[in-house]
Order: sequence, then C-alpha cells, then structure tokens
Amino acid sequence: MARQGPLLAALVGLLCLSVAQARKAGPTALKFPSLTSCSQNADATTFRISTNVTKSMPGQTYCFTFGTAAPANATLPCGKATVLERVQLWASHEDRRKISMIRIREPSGDKVIYGSWTRKAAGYADEIVFSKLQWTPEYIKTVNPRLCLTLAADTTLDDICLGTAGLCTFGLYSVGANGAKCCPVYDVPAKVAA
Repeated sequence: MARQGPLLAALVGLLCLSVAQARKAGPTALKFPSLTSCSQNADATTFRISTNVTKSMPGQTYCFTFGTAAPANATLPCGKATVLERVQLWASHEDRRKISMIRIREPSGDKVIYGSWTRKAAGYADEIVFSKLQWTPEYIKTVNPRLCLTLAADTTLDDICLGTAGLCTFGLYSVGANGAKCCPVYDVPAKVAA
C-alpha cells in the first residue's frame, strides 16, 4: 500500500502536466463559443475580423480590425444580419489580469470598454465578451473601429488566447432574420502582421 502513494502522486502530476499542455494546444473536446444554438459558420454574416493584428502604444497594445463582406449565402437568416452586437474572444480567465486595458480605437479617439467573462455554473468560462457594440456595416466601413487589448509587460496574445497555439479565436455575434442567432467563428494569428 505504501508504494501506491508515490506512484499515484506521480500519475496525478503527469495528468496535471498533460492537462496544462492540452489547455494551450486546444483540446478538441473544448468548444468555442460555448453557445451551441447559434450558427458558427465563418462568412455566414456580413461581419468579418481581419487576420492582420497591429501593435501600438501604449506598451503591449494589440489591435484587431473589423470589416464587412458579402455573406456566403445572403438568403439564409444569418446572411440578413444587419448589426454586430458583440464580439467574444476565447481567452484564459486565469490570465485575465494580464489584460490591463481594453479600448475601441476610432479616428476620433479611444474609448475604454470593459469586457465581461462568461459565467458558467459555479465559475467562469474562458470567454471574454465585448458587448453593446451595435456596429452596422456602414459604421464599420466609415469608422474602421479596432478592438485593442493592452497586455501586461512580457505578455503576448499567445499567452492569453486559448485554442490552437498561435491563434486567437473570436465569435462575432449578430441576430439574423426571424431571430436567428449567428456567431461565426474566426481564427486570427496571435502575432503582429509583418
């Protein structure tokens, strides 16, 4: 019996190490976004997020740009969505303090916003939501808004983004025709465009 104690402790240690590695690698058992009753097909709506990440001041500030394009099928309910209501990022709740500031950057200036972490059961999910955007295609084309995250020193996007290593995964939420829930999912490189 005494020998099983150290063996069990070693197995538990290996299991914990495997879980930590799987968390960053993005195990296929995890789903993002956690909502399953919405259309997650990329290009289902007019709204897009650019794959070009920019870095600017202050400090470690990374910005994501949004755009518009024709939906894959304009006759489907999500193809008729006219407002981008919110954006959700698959990010580590455990590392939330590494995000020191969130802003919407427009030509007229920066607006500080606050993301909220999705509540799940007794805790929080690894999803930060930026809501009440109410962006129309015209607004995005005219203003060219950027969602900017200022990170702690020595922190990169890859440190906070979950899923596939080297990518940040976003859900773009809209309501389509007949109340259809639309949340196309996009992967964006977790590095500054060259």
